[in-house]
Amino acid sequence: MPYAIRLLLVLPFFLVGCVPHAGIQGAPCDCPQGYDCCETLMACVKAGGECPAEYPESSADPCTANSLCDRTEACWIWNEDGSLQGPSECRRLCPGEYPCSAGEICELVPTNASSIDDPDLVKVCTPEE
Repeated sequence: MPYAIRLLLVLPFFLVGCVPHAGIQGAPCDCPQGYDCCETLMACVKAGGECPAEYPESSADPCTANSLCDRTEACWIWNEDGSLQGPSECRRLCPGEYPCSAGEICELVPTNASSIDDPDLVKVCTPEE
């Protein structure tokens, strides 16, 4: 293979250089060495780093599907006879043993616009009544 063609094949690698790694702090658990899984944040923190004793407050952002919420939340909404029902808001997941933030309780609720006849039930922090 001629030298010029070989040079053209490898030149892009020299121009791009190294690609930086994605940050580990805040990445989803399982965490690499040097980081711990903070269950209340459901994210990696530096070993010995701060991890809150309770789940952060739900964002309560408007939604119609889980994909519109942060990865640590689910959309509290269901489908009943073709009509979307419920608060239609993102609520913090509470799968562990930690308490929800002040003013919230952990409840099993229908999410992700699933049918009320066969709901997608998930534990989330809901407003305390």
